[in-house]
Amino acid sequence: MYKKLEKRMAIAAFILLAFFVSRQMLTVNIMGDYAEMSSIINLAGSQRMLSQKIAKDVAMLRPDIDIDRRDHYIVELARTVEIFTEQDALLLSEDHSAVVEHMYEDISETKDKLITSAMTILSYSQNQDGGAISEFNEARITILTTEDNFLMQMDAIVDQYEWEAREAFAWIGRIENIFFAIQIGLLVLVSIIVFIPAHKTFKSMYEEAKENNDNMLRLFHIMRNALFLIDKEGNIQTYNKKAENLLGKIGLDSDISHIRDLFQKSSNDWTQVVELIGPDGTSGMIRLDFNQKEDWEEGSDQIIAMELSVTSGTYRGRESRLLNFYDVTMQKKVEETLTSLVIKDKLTGLYNRYHLETVIDKEIERSERYDVPLSIIILDLDHFKGINDRWGHPVGDQVLIQTAETLLASIRKADSVFRIGGEEFVVVLAHTNSEGGLQAAENARLAIEKSIHPIVGKYTASFGVAERRGGETYRDLYQRADQALYKAKNSGRNCVQIAENESPPTSFALHWKSSWNSGEATIDDQHRTLFRLANELINKHYDGPEKETFMCQLDALMQHIQDHFAYEESVMDQIHYRDSVKHHKIHTELIKRGNHLRTLVENEEITLQILVHFLFDEVIVGHLLREDVLFFPYIV
Repeated sequence: MYKKLEKRMAIAAFILLAFFVSRQMLTVNIMGDYAEMSSIINLAGSQRMLSQKIAKDVAMLRPDIDIDRRDHYIVELARTVEIFTEQDALLLSEDHSAVVEHMYEDISETKDKLITSAMTILSYSQNQDGGAISEFNEARITILTTEDNFLMQMDAIVDQYEWEAREAFAWIGRIENIFFAIQIGLLVLVSIIVFIPAHKTFKSMYEEAKENNDNMLRLFHIMRNALFLIDKEGNIQTYNKKAENLLGKIGLDSDISHIRDLFQKSSNDWTQVVELIGPDGTSGMIRLDFNQKEDWEEGSDQIIAMELSVTSGTYRGRESRLLNFYDVTMQKKVEETLTSLVIKDKLTGLYNRYHLETVIDKEIERSERYDVPLSIIILDLDHFKGINDRWGHPVGDQVLIQTAETLLASIRKADSVFRIGGEEFVVVLAHTNSEGGLQAAENARLAIEKSIHPIVGKYTASFGVAERRGGETYRDLYQRADQALYKAKNSGRNCVQIAENESPPTSFALHWKSSWNSGEATIDDQHRTLFRLANELINKHYDGPEKETFMCQLDALMQHIQDHFAYEESVMDQIHYRDSVKHHKIHTELIKRGNHLRTLVENEEITLQILVHFLFDEVIVGHLLREDVLFFPYIV
């Protein structure tokens, strides 16, 4: 009977393996096609933007323009035409449908006019041939009149690409339905040839063994997941080989007696897991992370992602629970990789323009809702084209990577850096007014100036800063910062300029809003006291004769923060807040970082301003608006 059952299981395993391998291969192929199609759509969209850039630069190249601005737009136009031509070649080299090929044939005449006219303007602008002014004017008119037609045709091409993509996804959906039907059929088949006979076999074994748990233990120890069998009080009765491997990975001895020792190494405390176990002793899937010990030999990653399910049963006559840990570390890495591909710049690892559009909307909403300042910095590397022309694009890429690392090292943890194209970067400064934006930009400028590249040597960047006005959209905010950047470029580069019509820096104060009330009187009083103590420090001088008084007030603020955290944690424990352990850990880390910065200030290793900004941005405003508001609804 065993051999017959084993043969059936082997056949079933082969069928299932063949099915899942085929499905995986199809999935990989589909993902590749999707990535290629997305790349082509992005490339076509980029051509639209480049054509608009050509028209903009041409529009600015008037015969009466001053020399500096003329040279700037000549360089910009030449670079844009070069990129446009390169991307056009890439687009034409791709495999397209017959419809798209025909559309590219239709647009070729318009595109040739656009490029030919641009080259004519470049030739005139660079050589200043007075006799060619009529050709220059004719070329300008051709570009300005041709651009709309080109955009309309490119829009049609992009629409066709998207239509073809939707058709492809519809086909993928049909294939998925077919696979689902096959999967159901296979499960039925496997049930018939394996599970039903297996059920009869195990039933016979169960009756013969008279509830002997030895057979269950055999299965228990060969399972691929980490399994812990515990009693109702949490004492460990036994575990399998995979569980022993898990203990070794996280640095625990194999003779641990209570399951709480295991969860001390995880992101969830055992008491939290108990709360998630239902009255029947089972749970749904619980996601948690384990900290891997540093000297583990099988890899350098420090986090093991697990999914846990709990099942109730009986073992040797005692009520027991089976903890089933499924390792999803690889799955989590794949998810993180896919997310990173969408929101990260491939070269520098910084966030990209797409993610900026997502983040800035949230920051603007937060700025409006809580009446806190928001500023942005736009920076552009000076003479970057010269770097590429002299040393080549690989060296230019190295400079961009070094710049990204320098920016990340020079800004606060709460700020975000984005590369939005070429040598242009944007820094979003939360809870920061124009004065703080100027200081942050100057810090970054100095850091870049001091960052010596081994080949290029010293290089610099120009900065534009703008603080968001009430009701202002990101587009308008960006435009003002960009104008400030342009002003910095025209002021000799390697400098910081603030947006025109920016309000002069004023004294900044934190204002309590009634919408931030938690409903718990003591917590709300402590929050308002935090704001009052913080406001007493804002705009005071950090040094000179007032320093000693300032330090006393600062220490009083830090002590109040610790007392407030302690009371807040007691309230969370009373209401059994589900994320109280996580919140406690955040409190501990904030206090630890604050005390560490305080020590660095005393040793004169950092400036006092760094500690003050940390307390204001991360502890008082940041923690209240990001973490505290999450448990307010649980307070009755």
